[in-house]
Amino acid sequence: MSNSHKNDLEAAVRIGGMHCASCEILLERKLRAIKGIKRASVDHKTGIAKLTADPRCAPGDEKIRAVVEDAGYRLLDDGTGASPSGMPDEQPGKKWLEIGGALLIIFAFFKLFSAFNLVSLAPSTPGAASSSSASSREPQAASPSPAD
Repeated sequence: MSNSHKNDLEAAVRIGGMHCASCEILLERKLRAIKGIKRASVDHKTGIAKLTADPRCAPGDEKIRAVVEDAGYRLLDDGTGASPSGMPDEQPGKKWLEIGGALLIIFAFFKLFSAFNLVSLAPSTPGAASSSSASSREPQAASPSPAD
């Protein structure tokens, strides 16, 4: 914790495993209940909890860690390679590999369905002449007009 201009100690800690506003509320209540903590502000989107403590009775790091872990979350150390959501950061290329695999599966299903004539790219519309019905029609002779 670092000193602020009002002799209070302030710290920002990274917490993993938060997913919603309910997580924020739960952790804020638990952190405020620690003896010596004056204020606690938690943001689940960034995974950061900002704490303000009384310098005369500031809690130790282990006490804060114990409260966070008892609530079902993890206190993340800087440089752990973990994201604020608590999940380890994935390799950047892995996401693209998953997207490519999904597209390959979709293409394979399309080809399989096309082989059995189960898919058509152009939707049929009522009243539209299809290629099979248009070729079976005979051209009709024009009826003589009454003006002749």
